[in-house]
Amino acid sequence: MSERHGTSPALTVREQEIASLIADGLSDKAIAKRLFRSSRTVEYHVLQIRNKLGLENRTQIATWFTRRADPGAAVPGRPAPNNLPAPLTTFVGRHRELAEVRSLVRTARLVTIAGPGGCGKTRLALQLVAGLLDRYPAGVWFVDVSSLRDPERLAADVAGQLGAEGVDEERPVDGILSVVAAAGAAGPRLLVLDNVEHLVDGCGPLAERLLRACAELTVLCTGREPLHVTGELIWRLGPLALPDAASEAAGRAAEADAVRLFVDRAALADPGFALAGENVAAVVDIVRRLDGIPLALELAAGQLGPISVDQLREHLGHHLPLAGTRGLVSRQRTMAAAIEWSEGLLTEAEHRLFRRLAVFRGAFTLEAACAAHGESRDVAATLGPLSALADKSLVVAGPAPGRYRLLGTIRSHAWGRLRDAGELDAARRRHYDHFLAWAAPAADRLRGRHQVAWVARLAEVNDDLRAALDYGEEHALDSVLGFALALERFWFIRGHGSEGRRRLERLVDLDDRPTRERALALIALAKLTWARADPAVVSRSIERSLAIFETLGDQDGVQLCLNHLGSLALSEGRAARARDLYLQCLRLADPAGDRRGVGFLHGNLGVAAVLLRDHGAAEAHLGTALQILRDVGDPYETANVLTNLGSMELARGRPAAAGGRYRESLDLLSELGPSANLVECLEGIACVAAAGGDAARALRLGAAAAALRQRAGVPASAVVRQLIPLDLDELRGRLPRTTARRAGAAGGALSQEEAVALARSG
Repeated sequence: MSERHGTSPALTVREQEIASLIADGLSDKAIAKRLFRSSRTVEYHVLQIRNKLGLENRTQIATWFTRRADPGAAVPGRPAPNNLPAPLTTFVGRHRELAEVRSLVRTARLVTIAGPGGCGKTRLALQLVAGLLDRYPAGVWFVDVSSLRDPERLAADVAGQLGAEGVDEERPVDGILSVVAAAGAAGPRLLVLDNVEHLVDGCGPLAERLLRACAELTVLCTGREPLHVTGELIWRLGPLALPDAASEAAGRAAEADAVRLFVDRAALADPGFALAGENVAAVVDIVRRLDGIPLALELAAGQLGPISVDQLREHLGHHLPLAGTRGLVSRQRTMAAAIEWSEGLLTEAEHRLFRRLAVFRGAFTLEAACAAHGESRDVAATLGPLSALADKSLVVAGPAPGRYRLLGTIRSHAWGRLRDAGELDAARRRHYDHFLAWAAPAADRLRGRHQVAWVARLAEVNDDLRAALDYGEEHALDSVLGFALALERFWFIRGHGSEGRRRLERLVDLDDRPTRERALALIALAKLTWARADPAVVSRSIERSLAIFETLGDQDGVQLCLNHLGSLALSEGRAARARDLYLQCLRLADPAGDRRGVGFLHGNLGVAAVLLRDHGAAEAHLGTALQILRDVGDPYETANVLTNLGSMELARGRPAAAGGRYRESLDLLSELGPSANLVECLEGIACVAAAGGDAARALRLGAAAAALRQRAGVPASAVVRQLIPLDLDELRGRLPRTTARRAGAAGGALSQEEAVALARSG
């Protein structure tokens, strides 16, 4: 090793960069991803570093780099004194987290890893410090505080756990220092205080006293609640990474840390277990149900062997508490016990809020928490306990700023507490009333310039909207139909048609009074049933609605029904009949009153004209519709018209113009999220590529659109098939068999985001 002879190794800039990433704990694969290089290239550079420095492994490379940045670090091969417990299982994943905490420990003297019970704080800390022994030549000391109870005796008990001899009861801190700052030991040293949450009032002052007394000491704490003392750097540890939709679609679910941990521990319980095609869906569902919490995953995996992974999945669908193993400490033998440990640290006010937050299925705001708490007029009465719950990691940060959530296992426990306290019905009613009032403006906002923002807002709380509607069906029939109607357009835009249809089918049968609200619900039901290609069901809903509107003498409602009967005729291939019904509606409409409705009618007339091959009328109607809908600010319907303009250009034999219209539509739809209209755009652009002679690109896009349709459960309607005549079999016939197979497979594996990017790239 050249450095030992006083010379500097001649590493290239790239090799020095890779050495620094190795010191941060990154694997070759992670380094390759960071540097946009192949794994083979990184492996070559690592070999060059080892050869130039005369080193044998990655640990020595990390030590070499650390010594350059910190000359006080220890020499390789001379382990620091330590009392670290030996791990009984392999450490899985967490490469990013290890790198982040390692960086913090290098710069701060007091670092706390805070997180929910069971998320792996202790395991991460042990893995971290085991890799830092060379940095702390004077020693690394580990103390499990969980078994200690008396804050007054904390320092003496810690000294006792460290093996200090002759500890003075009046000066217990000296006993700790006699170990961690022993005479004759030079250089930095590290003390780990594990599980401090129940003794924060004692651990905080103790850490401060130790840091003041020993300038070379660093203290690393773990707990569900930070110490809240001067100089403390708090780092929050969350659950393991879950597989996303893109990785599932591409068959890369095994790359997610949560899946890797479950599979590793499952193989310990059932040596024959391996992740394979037939069990991937079950494993992904299990790790999601358990929110990627390591302890929950380990306990669940430990049950395999006597039961199959499918049986475990079914078991978790009914209840979440999991039996533990004898190798775990008592407070970790079940997830319930782990949560009860945290609960024991709560005040009565915190207990009350904790159980009432169980009504939320997704992330919630402070305003929503106040409503569930029953303190909507006194934010401070909720903010204080909520902050305390977040400190204790019983509540974690949500996916967006200003939002909070309960992990699934914790929520299940809190739900039981809420039920046992006799508060379940009242809390669910407050939850329902909050979301009823919150969603009331949605019907109007989803049809104007605020559409994109409101679609996103509703998507964020969709799980709670479902929970509220469930309650409404059971206990609030007087208002729940209006609640559902407010969400009808959200369901339509986001492709939740099946969910909305089932909901409305139940609601319109619960109350058969001839009200305008019920008539509108029947129209909404018809619209959401359209994708099922069942004209008889659609027609029956519209006719029932029309009868109610005629009974009420509601001409606007009658016009609305005629419009939908026109669309039904169009879907059945009766384009001339559809045109006549649309023109009748247009004569009844008030151009100054309902401009959006008039724009919608012109759009429908344009589609009828395209199918009748009357391209002049189609261009006029669709042009008018586009202008009106842009003026009123309805992105979804504007995109719909642009899609139909693209289809008109295809029918006229002008694929370049069609591509421009489809891409305009795609830009609008991408902001709104998944929808059937977005899939139509992909199919249209595939037709454009096919017309341009690029059969491979057309097949990739067409296969992607077909897969997205299948996942959403929305088959192409007869009208769509007429407007966008995409034939995947014909495209396969244009290509060599191997090329066609690869293009189809590649397209079918694309996520929605990847498919949109491919469509835009042409």
